[in-house]
Amino acid sequence: MIRTLGEEKDRRKDGGFSAITELAVNAEAAAGDVRRDKLRIRNAGTKRLLGEIFVTNPRIRVKEKRIRGTEFEVPYLVNLEGLAPGEAAEGEILFSTNDGEYRVPVKVRAAGRKLMSGGREITDLDAFAALAEQNPDEALRIFESAAFYSLLAGEATRIYALAAGLKKSPVTRGSMEEFLVLAGKKEPVRLSGSFKEREFPAVSSSEKEILRLV
Repeated sequence: MIRTLGEEKDRRKDGGFSAITELAVNAEAAAGDVRRDKLRIRNAGTKRLLGEIFVTNPRIRVKEKRIRGTEFEVPYLVNLEGLAPGEAAEGEILFSTNDGEYRVPVKVRAAGRKLMSGGREITDLDAFAALAEQNPDEALRIFESAAFYSLLAGEATRIYALAAGLKKSPVTRGSMEEFLVLAGKKEPVRLSGSFKEREFPAVSSSEKEILRLV
């Protein structure tokens, strides 16, 4: 039988988990961030616990996957990259030991954060597009940051996928421009010339022409 550590805390025998920093992880972190913490576990008696640690969601990772001893720490992280404010990474950290199996439910919600530029709050993609037109260097700084995902609340799923793809290294101004165009927040750049072609059938000296692009 797999027990939660909350159910296990009242067991009294020579073995098993008796103390843990969190019976369940229920937390909040900024959208796009990685939350890092650790569980501290001590067994109930003198029995040395042996076993392994598993997770049920790839967004949850543990640094050490083996259990050895009567008291130990389990550093873990929860990756919120690509999640919009209000969404959550959920799963369990499972402990399979020589005294039984136990689980710690994990839920970390993605929260929005304020993005400021020049004393002005950037609240959505429209405001970001306006900033990109006025100050592309500052907009690129925001686009590169994990906090950029907080601007995507309420946007279609394809916008999240588009941002995740274009924000992979290396992130350039061209990546940002492509995102804004494909997200429908900016018109693509189109060039037209003052003439399409010129013919010089008989050239006896240097000729000079000016092509004006608009």
